[in-house]
Amino acid sequence: MWLELASFVDFFTIPPVVVTIITSHTWLGFRFMRILRLIQFSDIIRITGIIKSGSLLQLTIAAINFFSFWLAAAGFIHMIENYGDPWNEDSAQDISYLTCVYFTMVTMSTVGYGDEGAGTAIGRAFVVFFIVGGLALFASYTPVIVDYIQTLSPYEGEYKKEERLHVVVCGHVTEESVGNFLADFLHKDRANNNTVVVFLHTETPSIAVAALIKRLYTRVSYIRGSALHPRDLQRVKLQHAAACIVLANKYSSDPDGEDSANIMRVISAKNCCKTIRVIVQLIQVESKLTLQNIPGFGPACGDDVICINELKLGIIAQNCLSPGFSTFLANLVCMRSEPHFVHNASSPAGTDEWEKMYLHGAAYELYPAALSVTFVGKTFDDAVRICYDELDLVMFAISVTDPVNPNKHRMLLSPVGGWLTIMPGSVGFFIAEDARQLERVKTYGLYGRDKKRMRSDMEMTQLSEKATSSTKRSSSISNMLSSMMSPMKQRLPSNNAVSPVHRMMTLADMSFERHCGASRRTYEEAILEHQQCLHLSGHIVVLMFGQRDSSLLGLNYLVAPLRSVAIAHKDSKQVVFVGNGEYLRREWPSLENFEKVGVIEGSPLDSNILKKASLNYCEMCIVLSPRPNEGQPTVMDDVALMDKECILTTLNIKGMKYSELENNPLVLYSGGPAVVGDDTRKQRAREHPVRHGADIPILTDLVLDTNVQFLDFDDDDDKAVELYRTTSFAYGNVIATSVLDSVMSSAYFNSDIVMAIKLIISGQFKLSDRQLLADVNQNGDKDVENKRSDDCCVGQVDLFSSPYAHYGEDRRTYGELFLELLEKERMLCLGLYRCRNVLEPNGPRYVITAPRSIIQVHEYDRVFVLCNGKLGGTGRAEHPPVQAQQSDVVVQFTPVKKVLKVKETNQPLFGPLDDTSSV
Repeated sequence: MWLELASFVDFFTIPPVVVTIITSHTWLGFRFMRILRLIQFSDIIRITGIIKSGSLLQLTIAAINFFSFWLAAAGFIHMIENYGDPWNEDSAQDISYLTCVYFTMVTMSTVGYGDEGAGTAIGRAFVVFFIVGGLALFASYTPVIVDYIQTLSPYEGEYKKEERLHVVVCGHVTEESVGNFLADFLHKDRANNNTVVVFLHTETPSIAVAALIKRLYTRVSYIRGSALHPRDLQRVKLQHAAACIVLANKYSSDPDGEDSANIMRVISAKNCCKTIRVIVQLIQVESKLTLQNIPGFGPACGDDVICINELKLGIIAQNCLSPGFSTFLANLVCMRSEPHFVHNASSPAGTDEWEKMYLHGAAYELYPAALSVTFVGKTFDDAVRICYDELDLVMFAISVTDPVNPNKHRMLLSPVGGWLTIMPGSVGFFIAEDARQLERVKTYGLYGRDKKRMRSDMEMTQLSEKATSSTKRSSSISNMLSSMMSPMKQRLPSNNAVSPVHRMMTLADMSFERHCGASRRTYEEAILEHQQCLHLSGHIVVLMFGQRDSSLLGLNYLVAPLRSVAIAHKDSKQVVFVGNGEYLRREWPSLENFEKVGVIEGSPLDSNILKKASLNYCEMCIVLSPRPNEGQPTVMDDVALMDKECILTTLNIKGMKYSELENNPLVLYSGGPAVVGDDTRKQRAREHPVRHGADIPILTDLVLDTNVQFLDFDDDDDKAVELYRTTSFAYGNVIATSVLDSVMSSAYFNSDIVMAIKLIISGQFKLSDRQLLADVNQNGDKDVENKRSDDCCVGQVDLFSSPYAHYGEDRRTYGELFLELLEKERMLCLGLYRCRNVLEPNGPRYVITAPRSIIQVHEYDRVFVLCNGKLGGTGRAEHPPVQAQQSDVVVQFTPVKKVLKVKETNQPLFGPLDDTSSV
């Protein structure tokens, strides 16, 4: 205590005061040292918390210390120079205190003008030590000043609330995520979008991000702060925001930790504003369970969860059933503009006709629109026909009022069949080029045929009264049905005797069911031996690179759509996983309830393992991208190298060659005695002979979009071109996780669009599916597939093997095919999967989304359709054929090609071979 600065100040200031009182003479003495008491003011600031900012607090303390040292030194010079040296009174000079302040500043800054100086010996000696101390003081406080100056950037302020809406985006904010999000959120096709995007991140934006923000300064703002700090959330005006969007790091080596951090951001946002709408992006499916326990998080506030693994694996699964589906859906989800040269005669060199058709389809997106009152009373089929014929739009789903709860809405995916009547307030979901086209849907029938004059006020009044009465009538009917029925907990059979309301509720009940075994299988039972692999045909091979410590992907979300009740149990395809045994063993608890799931342990980079999986007989080969192990850095170079296994494996498969012996449909050698191949191999060998690995259908999952350049060396695509404009993506051979970033924007503008996407992918996969599946297994319920015979699903119709093959032979238009399948087969056409060379039906195909009605159909085209009923295992009209079944109407597409009859031998899929099978 005696050695504190305040004590020294008292020692030098109190005695002179006592001497002054006793001698009655005024002596300044060391009174200048009282300025050092100012240093204690920094402690007062800390205790009272007057200054909240840490950088400003440091700068204030540094300024107080500096001024105290400066003014105290000036006081000492003033005292010595005015009194002179004790041994030489003539050395004194008359100098003011302000002059001493000026002199000490010039000296401490090492400028030294020379106009003022110390005349005493003590003063000069003090200046020597003062210069050293001043330089040290400058050096120590300069970084503090620089840091504070940096904090004065525009990113440290507050967002100024405007009349426009704004959304807060936090989480993983990088150059790539910001670019992808803004490209979709601020796309010009989003009509009447004047929302401001406010990014909240702990780091200062990079040069590229700062340049992007400056270019879009009227629509984008950036605030440096943390979403976990309430003060930072107040700076971005979260309580007044339209939504809070939380982005995830898709490249994280610790996905569980990344999801936990995002969930904490959700909790922080809800604590700041309970009514804020939160749209969060997660990686792991299991992380969605944690969100259920967060107070205030739910549909009531419009909250939504976008799970990357769930959507990606669902898209991959649907691509196995309908090849090219991954590209088809990605083009619909992402906001893209049609290149100007698509309609112009002057196209860039190298732009083929097939590329123009593909790019035209890639410009279509999903949009919701309220149906005009003219559609009230019409069936969904009639509305689809009107929209397609007169408005050039494809309506694929509709949102109607729930008859049990009028305050809620139910979405129905392609409820064709004439049983659904459109009620007032219904919202349709369309495939269109931009939102402006949907204005025709909202105003359809409200104008005359000349479209130049409105109906008279009397007609509009009558139309409004009619709509109001229809609303009241439908509401009364709904209330009556609600009182007569139980809360719709039981499932109703599908037949003509069921009322349309009952049937609508059956279709809208989104619980996802699948074929499951009577009991769980152990991992050892699922391992395929070499003899069992000889009977693999028409199967799906999934190549994985996960290691023992890698994070789990949730493979049950890949198998579940392949076991949908829309696929007949006998037609479901076997799924074979190839990868590290320790990793697959960890994934197995989520797969143990599924039938027809096998495992081959080994590296997918080994050609012998790939041949053991019978890739030349598979229906589809999936190459899943691995995740980095925990602790592995994820800088940009490492992210690019995360795809190295997928790229090398894909190139290895394409370079494989199969001999005539390996493709013999009758005799297959297993390194020893030959065995007779089963009938499925014979049929597939006849219809799809594989001589080279390039003929094997492959879907490669990439982490980084630009890595697509390594898959096709002969591709003429510009290496800097966007992913969707590459040949591999147009063929449906590549899928990248980045396409799922657009779902976040779609969820903000209309959450029903996300529901429609989930419906198309997997029929609204519930979080409790695993428990439901376990309950079914315990109860031994084997009649699951008969309970949901009317579920709508995505299928693919092969025109060549269908009764509509003459459409291609006669060169009829796509519009005629659209209306024909809608009327007779109750199928809703969405797009085409067309051969690039019409003379090579087994060659590469490309995707055409929502083709024009005037486009001619080719005989080898495959049509993406939404159908109600059971599909074959391939999801298209081959073997087994596609069936579109609804109510009492059953349409079956049977192959028209004649095949050679071969003696059949029934061999078990997993069991040992019979003695009669050996030759």
